[in-house]
Amino acid sequence: MYPLVYSHIPREAVGSFDYDAGFDAAVRICRRGTDDTLTASRVFRIPHRAPFGDAGEARRASNDYAERLIDGEVDGQSSVIYERTAIRSNARGNVNAASMLGEKNYEVVASSRRTINGAVPTLKVTRLDDKRVIYPFCGCPDMPLFDDPQSAKNFAEVYGWQLVKGDIAVPE
Repeated sequence: MYPLVYSHIPREAVGSFDYDAGFDAAVRICRRGTDDTLTASRVFRIPHRAPFGDAGEARRASNDYAERLIDGEVDGQSSVIYERTAIRSNARGNVNAASMLGEKNYEVVASSRRTINGAVPTLKVTRLDDKRVIYPFCGCPDMPLFDDPQSAKNFAEVYGWQLVKGDIAVPE
């Protein structure tokens, strides 16, 4: 179980998080294999009418909700996680076909959006075999500002493929 706590109001493009607005929460429940490798995971958002007042309250709610899910006490939800057929390499070096695809196993979507001061790159990097979003991630650095949209898009594309090479070299 991994509690996920995040600001209720998303960060603006060049602004900061508004922690005074409260927090939302989710929980990631993972299924482990026999050799303690991660075989599957699923994220459940914590149903709550209003934002949590502080991060500690949101974290406690995540843990409580996860325990209720696992115990089957939440109507209409199941924490059953089905094993995937495509499992990446494990610590012993066992590799299957999905991990041998290399860069073909990733999707890099690069674009840009205009702001008052210029253009900001936008980027999404997804590993296809397990649909894992590599970028953006919580705490990722802000993208730099560019004078024109094409330069911003070019930067995002190059950065995206650098992230792919890093993920291939050191998979999580």
